[in-house]
Amino acid sequence: MVEDDPSTRRSVELALRADGYACDIAGLGEDGIRLGERNLYDLLILDLMLPDIVGYEVLRRLRASGVTTPVLILSSLWEKDAKIKGLNFGADDYLAKPFDYRELLARIRAILRRAKVQSETVLQAGRLAVNIATRTATIDHQVVKFSELEFRLVEQLALRKGNTLTKEMLHAHLYRGREKPDSNAVNVFICSIRKKLAATSSGEAFIHTVWGEGFVLRESYAVRALRTRAAA
Repeated sequence: MVEDDPSTRRSVELALRADGYACDIAGLGEDGIRLGERNLYDLLILDLMLPDIVGYEVLRRLRASGVTTPVLILSSLWEKDAKIKGLNFGADDYLAKPFDYRELLARIRAILRRAKVQSETVLQAGRLAVNIATRTATIDHQVVKFSELEFRLVEQLALRKGNTLTKEMLHAHLYRGREKPDSNAVNVFICSIRKKLAATSSGEAFIHTVWGEGFVLRESYAVRALRTRAAA
């Protein structure tokens, strides 16, 4: 949630947490952009009148950087033109202040339902297929057996294929935001995942280390080369 008013911020956060949602808070637009680009959220709640940059610019920059997270604008600007502008910038819904918290939660649930229906069931990275519905992974139809925690990491890497995810981001998804004392857990799980992928008939490396930054899931070089030649 990107909201600069402390009262609104606190009351919305309490309503969200009471309804079972985890929530990160930003009071500035620049902080909202940073969080939105670094983390995989189910939804972004965005105010328009922020102290540093307007919410429209936050939304524009997020969409320009490839962030497809659904956005609900929550603003005191109730004019129709403001709503139309927000939707044209890439927002999924618009709710004017003051609002009924029951309506806010209902709109959030509706957005999340639509996003779930629209999301891909099978994520493909070359010969690796990750099915997020059945929570299974295969390479050339050969099943790769992952534990639940291992699959969480594979799923997040597949969702952001080609993008580097930091250890902090993967750690948050691994434990769903709950603190864990073992800061080396991500490295241990990535090592195990790599061994399981390499043990298949393909023997390919899909997860690559970006030194000083994190990990990225890529399709194999051979697959990319074949696609390039085919396109030529």
